[in-house]
Amino acid sequence: MKVLVIYESPLTKIGQDYYAVDSWMRFALFLAARCEQVTLWTPVVVREPGTSPSPDRWRLDLGALRIEHQDHYNTFVSYYKLWLRRGRSWQQHADHLVREHDVVVLWHPSPMIGMVARSANQFKKPFVVVLAGDLRAQSDRILASRGLRKFLYRLLIRFWVRREIRCCRCASLLYAYSRELAMRHSSSTAEVKLMRSFSHISLADFVHREDSCQGTDVRLLRACWLIPSKGLEYLLKAVAVLVRRGVNVRLEVIGKERTAGYQGRLENLARRLGIGDRVHFPGWMPFDRIHEAYLRSDIQVISSLAEGTPRVIFEGAARGLPLVCTTAGGSADTLRHETDALLVPPADPTAMADAIQRIVENGPLRRRLIENGYALAREASFEHVGLEFLEDLRKLTTSPSHRG
Repeated sequence: MKVLVIYESPLTKIGQDYYAVDSWMRFALFLAARCEQVTLWTPVVVREPGTSPSPDRWRLDLGALRIEHQDHYNTFVSYYKLWLRRGRSWQQHADHLVREHDVVVLWHPSPMIGMVARSANQFKKPFVVVLAGDLRAQSDRILASRGLRKFLYRLLIRFWVRREIRCCRCASLLYAYSRELAMRHSSSTAEVKLMRSFSHISLADFVHREDSCQGTDVRLLRACWLIPSKGLEYLLKAVAVLVRRGVNVRLEVIGKERTAGYQGRLENLARRLGIGDRVHFPGWMPFDRIHEAYLRSDIQVISSLAEGTPRVIFEGAARGLPLVCTTAGGSADTLRHETDALLVPPADPTAMADAIQRIVENGPLRRRLIENGYALAREASFEHVGLEFLEDLRKLTTSPSHRG
C-alpha cells in the first residue's frame, strides 16, 4: 500500500538530515515502517550544510519515510500569498503525487485541502481527512483581535469552514477529533469516525509510577504553543488562587510563542499576580527530551479555551501524571470526569484551582486518575490506534469502488 500524507508542521533539512518540532512525526515513521511506501508532503526549510539545528528540534531517523518538499508557509494567509505565484505548479505536483499513491491522507486544518481534494477526486483515489482542529473555535487571530479586524477574521474563517465542508464531501473517510467536528460533517457521504487522537507514543515509552505530589512543592506542567487559545492567562490566575490558599505550587510552561511578545505578556501577568517566582517558561523542549518534564512534574493541567484532542493528554498519562483539563473540543469526548481526569469549564480559574487542590489533597483520587490514565494512554498508543488506522486504509484501498 502506497500512502501519501499531507501534514504541515515544517521540517528543517540540513545536509541529508531532517529535523522536526512536532512529535506527530513519529506517527509518520510508524506508518512508513508498515507500508510499501509512505510519502510525507510537508513544508521544508533547507539550510546550509554544517548549520546547527535549533535546540527545539529533534532529528528524524527517516527509515523508509520519503519526504516531498512543499514551499514553506506557516499561516493560511502566507499560503495564499505564495499560491498567487505558485498555485499552478503546486496543483501539478499534487496531481503527480496523488496519481502515484493508493490512498491520500490529509491532516486538517490545511489550506491545501482544496487542491488535494481536487486531485484525489480526479484520479479516483481514496481521500481520508483527519479533522484534527476546529478553524472556527481555535482561531487565535479571532481570539486576539477586536473591532473591525475581528469581524473580518470571522468572515474569513466562515469562508474557510464552508470550503472545508465542501471539500470533505468527496472524502472516503473522515476522522473527527470532537463531536462538534463530526456533527459539522454529518451531511457528508463519507464515513465519519470519532477519533481520540493519532498518538505518537508506544508502549515502550511508558514509565510507571504509583503516585505523585510527594515533595514539598507541587509541580504543575503545561506543555503547549504559547497562543491565546491555550488559556494560559486563566492558568496563571488559578496558580495565584492556589498560592493565596497556601498550596505550595510551581508551574512550568513548556512551549514557544507564535506571536512576538506574547510570552512577555504572560510573564508580566504572572508578576502582577504575585507569582512571578513560581512560574517558569523554559521554551520548547524537543520530543526526545519532553519526557524529562513529565517525569519531574506532579500534575498536568490543560487550560485550553478551544482544542482538537491534545496529544499531551496521552503523553502525560503514559508517565503517570494525573490530569486537570478543560472541557474544550475533543477533551470532553475523550476524558471521563473523576475517572481519567478532573474536567473543568474553560476560562474558569477558580474551578481549575479547586480541581488541582483536590488532586493534591486526595490521595485515593490521585492514584485512581494515574492508574486509569495508563489505560487511556494504552488505547491511544501505536499498538492500538495506529494499527486500527492502517486497517482502515487497507480496507479503502481494497474496496471495489476505489480499485483502478
